[in-house]
Amino acid sequence: MTTAAVERPGRDILLSSWALLDSVPEAILLVDNKGHILKANLMAGGMFDWAVEDLIGAPIDLLLYAGSSSRDVGFRSVLPSMTDSTVAQRLLQTTGLKSNGIEFPCEASVRANDSHQEHSRWLITVRDTTDRDFHESRVRETGRLDAMADVAARVANDFNNQLAAISGNLESLRAALEPGSCSVGPELEAACAATDNAARMMRRLSAVAGQSTSVRRVTDPRHLVERALRAIESSVPGKTTLRSSYNHEGWLVSADFEQFVDILVNCCHNALDAMEDGGVLAISTRRATGGSNSQAGGPEDGPKGEYVRI
Repeated sequence: MTTAAVERPGRDILLSSWALLDSVPEAILLVDNKGHILKANLMAGGMFDWAVEDLIGAPIDLLLYAGSSSRDVGFRSVLPSMTDSTVAQRLLQTTGLKSNGIEFPCEASVRANDSHQEHSRWLITVRDTTDRDFHESRVRETGRLDAMADVAARVANDFNNQLAAISGNLESLRAALEPGSCSVGPELEAACAATDNAARMMRRLSAVAGQSTSVRRVTDPRHLVERALRAIESSVPGKTTLRSSYNHEGWLVSADFEQFVDILVNCCHNALDAMEDGGVLAISTRRATGGSNSQAGGPEDGPKGEYVRI
């Protein structure tokens, strides 16, 4: 009489199937009813930065914990209750823990293993959701910024309509008054300058909202400087003197008029803030050539050509 070893087809199928799981791009863990890891695929080792053999026999809460407060709750935070026979699968937003202590967001699918092969109780599949969470946060942030830009655009549009009415009436009043005919001339000029400044702020708000467009046109740099000086003269303290000189000899430039004036106004305000004890704020223009590391007063980089330096 001969004897033969008893075959265990279920065990062989399980082991064969588990070997295939090493190619799955998700961490897969086989866990017993006490929360100890019986098997782990290669991805599990890579995801949690452990050697696979070091995971065998380790508690599942070495790698995963649910909730936002503490890991002290143990493997019961991840695994369903042993007495809950209705739980076949559980999907959790959990926190993963690498061997060096770094935490990362992940999603765990916990399934009951009805076959109880290998004395296993649960099959856990883990996905690292770091990239997904980052993408979702970027989408939320983009949506918030889009909403803010929409509100800014609406406010700028409504405010510009009001400013247009105010500015138009002020210009009409200034045109109707003869020079020196009344004593409100300085106040009128101050009101006109204030509307210009308000319009400038609204253009900045429109730019933040992405609603502004740049329109370049040929203009005399002298007009740019004069417009900027008019915009700041009401805020210049008495101990500071404004001076301007024009030596560009009639050369014209291509520029966005309003944006360029805004730049000059900002530079002037910065200069005034720096001169606490007063002084001279001077703006001058002159011809220059630039490009190819030019030393003739123009920009060193960019196309070689003729420029106006302000």
